[in-house]
Amino acid sequence: MASSSTSSCSPPEGRRYKLRTTPARRNPPERQSSKRTTREHSVNSPPSKKTISIDDCLNDLIQIIKNHTQQKVGSSKHDEEIAKVKQILKQDGLPESDPTFAHALVVFKNTVDRGNFLSMETKEGRMNLIEACWEVTRDRSK
Repeated sequence: MASSSTSSCSPPEGRRYKLRTTPARRNPPERQSSKRTTREHSVNSPPSKKTISIDDCLNDLIQIIKNHTQQKVGSSKHDEEIAKVKQILKQDGLPESDPTFAHALVVFKNTVDRGNFLSMETKEGRMNLIEACWEVTRDRSK
């Protein structure tokens, strides 16, 4: 190997490299203020999600069971009142084959009308109520 006057780390003579150096950082430049206005108050964000405890789940289940039980009581009362309506109609001499008997069962699905029927004391009053309620029901369906 021929000896050269330059060290082996130096570039060949014909080439010159341009080294990019970053200037040493002095103090960071001051930031420009934002064009958006800043808000001093807090932003309304959605409530954070939380896991429901076992106690909360049990309380919900207890409430569901209570509601279901109350609905059963209400439906049994409904069934009892309908049975009472049928009994009164039979006592008044109305056979199940009579159209008025069927009209009464349709009309007295309504709690208020059924209550009015059960509170009446005369056969004529009850029959008039059945006819009047049936007419109203028919008029609504037209």
